[in-house]
Amino acid sequence: MGLKFQRIMGFPTKTSIIVAVGAAALFVLLGRSQDFQGQQSDMTAAIMRLLKNDKFDQVQGFDEQYSKFGADSTLSGREYMDQEITDTYYNIATDFYEYGWGESFHFATRYRGETFRQSIARHEHVVAQKLDMKPGERVVDMGCGVGGPMRELVRFTGSNIVGITINEHQVKRCNEITTRKGLSHLGHCKKLDFTAQTDNGDESMDKVYSIEALCHLNPRTPALKEAFRILKPGGLFFAYDWVTKEGSNYNESNVEHQKIRRGIEHGNGLPDIIADAELKRQIEAVGFELLEFYDLDDEITERFGKNNTVPWYATLDSDSGFILESFASTAIGRTLSHSLLVVLEALGIAPANSVATSAMLRDGADNLVLGGKQGWFTPMQVVLARKPAHVAAQAGAAGQ
Repeated sequence: MGLKFQRIMGFPTKTSIIVAVGAAALFVLLGRSQDFQGQQSDMTAAIMRLLKNDKFDQVQGFDEQYSKFGADSTLSGREYMDQEITDTYYNIATDFYEYGWGESFHFATRYRGETFRQSIARHEHVVAQKLDMKPGERVVDMGCGVGGPMRELVRFTGSNIVGITINEHQVKRCNEITTRKGLSHLGHCKKLDFTAQTDNGDESMDKVYSIEALCHLNPRTPALKEAFRILKPGGLFFAYDWVTKEGSNYNESNVEHQKIRRGIEHGNGLPDIIADAELKRQIEAVGFELLEFYDLDDEITERFGKNNTVPWYATLDSDSGFILESFASTAIGRTLSHSLLVVLEALGIAPANSVATSAMLRDGADNLVLGGKQGWFTPMQVVLARKPAHVAAQAGAAGQ
């Protein structure tokens, strides 16, 4: 009771209550007015899950894994494995993601006049196009989240897709949604570490993809080796990955760049972000034949011009102003959500550390915008690689 009293006395009551009431009213109106052809997650249900989340107490230990290292130092000295950090992160972040972003936890290129949801689906269709996915093929989604891309791709291609994630809560949410949408005969999720895919046999899969998930591992090598092992000879691997861009103005000794990079890492549960050249080196070292390797954002901008495209970070950017669609993830929406949580947590309605979790996610979002605007960071480095037809699966395990 004493702790709750301290929290109530700790915020500017009038300001917080006024903002919180306004935020609550706005979110209720948005939740009732938006449908977007069934593509958007149920905002009310997401909020209820968020308010019942009993994992937010993990955020303090999570924050400590970053605060003890200066922005100019490496995160390799963290006491927990990358997989443990990732699991903890998604225990505390998944409900916020569904509430603010939807079922597909990734960015996308976007054209003028295209809605956010349309851009997300098109970004996923690129995966199908690059992999030439066909009905009946066996495909693995490495780091599937709650299965948004998996469900879009089973509808689009007819392939049989299994999504794997290290987080139990995501597995449960993924399979609940997939069953509700009548797609469980084509796709399902299971709890599995993508660096140790014990359920997947050698040369058992036609295609493998990973959408903004490899970034949770540094180095990527263990996950890449597993993708190589489970692919049939000649099988294709595709990924969108988060990297710094060599040849841009990124300088790892620049204090501002260090601070932005660490903010991205902290707010997204990442180890050290690697450079595109290092990612390329790791892919080729495993034995893959690299077919395509480029920043999709640069490629789309060059093809259509800046006047015809919307930056991938626009939804998060305060300069973008009021965006009705996916409002909760915008800068204004994040501020209002945070203010609402301040009051709800103080009153004991929201779980303890809800505000700390919101602050952590805002740190990530704010710095993603900065990294994107400065041009040295991308969340969509395209990787298309092939397992040589003449190489046996065991070649992927070389050097272990």
